[in-house]
Amino acid sequence: MFAYFSDDEVTIYLDFSSISEVDMARKFIQRISDGFIMKEIIRWAITLKDQDRVIGIYDPRPRARGTII
Repeated sequence: MFAYFSDDEVTIYLDFSSISEVDMARKFIQRISDGFIMKEIIRWAITLKDQDRVIGIYDPRPRARGTII
């Protein structure tokens, strides 16, 4: 997760800036987990079966009008 969300070429398309520390990734994962339990947030990490790395995310929330992703 850290490698994926610390990449400026990835986060340019997301609703937050790149992270710069592993602890920030841990906090992000915890926030998503807590939001899922509270039924407020849902995001899925996309991985390949044979690789232990994130290659994308899916966030079904509607985007702000005019946002291009």
